[in-house]
Amino acid sequence: MWEGWFNLVKLDSELAKKIYDDVFSPALKKAWKALWDIIWLVTNITIPIAMMNNYSNFILQKNIEKYEKKLEEIKEEDRINVLPEIWVPILDKLTYYNNEKLSDLFLELLKKASNKNEVSQVHPKFIKIIENLSEDEAIILEYFYKNNLYRIPYIDIQLQKPWSTLYLTPISYYSELNNLWDIKIKENINNYVENLISLWIFQNPDGTYIWWDETIYTNLEQSERIVLLKNNAKETYKNTEYLNEHFKRWQFRMTSFWMDFLRAIFTKST
Repeated sequence: MWEGWFNLVKLDSELAKKIYDDVFSPALKKAWKALWDIIWLVTNITIPIAMMNNYSNFILQKNIEKYEKKLEEIKEEDRINVLPEIWVPILDKLTYYNNEKLSDLFLELLKKASNKNEVSQVHPKFIKIIENLSEDEAIILEYFYKNNLYRIPYIDIQLQKPWSTLYLTPISYYSELNNLWDIKIKENINNYVENLISLWIFQNPDGTYIWWDETIYTNLEQSERIVLLKNNAKETYKNTEYLNEHFKRWQFRMTSFWMDFLRAIFTKST
């Protein structure tokens, strides 16, 4: 079977044997088998080339080892071959994704695609979405998933000119996400939110807020951090006419499609 694959990509026989010996180790045969049984598809030489690079080889080996452990969590009778439109692009990513948080998202997607009881949760579009996430954004989405959230309140603080409709928004998108300890670069939280909005994962429709529980907004408005940010903003604009302070209450929310996405890329802690 393996010889047939190497013929498809037209590799030199000695080189093919070296890649087979280096990458397809006996310990990983089970994991590889879930992918490579559909051997006729593999006509793209970019994957074998990536394997010839020692660094890519190391990353791929590490990720495949993790995939094998995930396969062991699936009953033998429930395992299925992964569809090519899922495993081919994921395998390509796993040759160079060395970030644990992001590679784990691809691997979880691959695991669910290997299980006949969970394969319906997987959509090829999810692969492209993961590509556009940063590690911190993955942490934010995991927070949503593990806390069963589909909406989060946030506030903007506006400084307005007296007797005018002109205003500045020195503080925007302030929510409980700003206080997540796991976020690596907290200064980028607004950029993360903007990216999640651009991907349509977060929606923030104008004029909507959680009207049935105003205390959640009051807690945000009175938090120590928002008081500090607000005072810094007032100091910055003290020589301008932008003095009147207004809190604007909004919410981020997710559609059922995006909740399905989270279920596909994360697993509940046991």
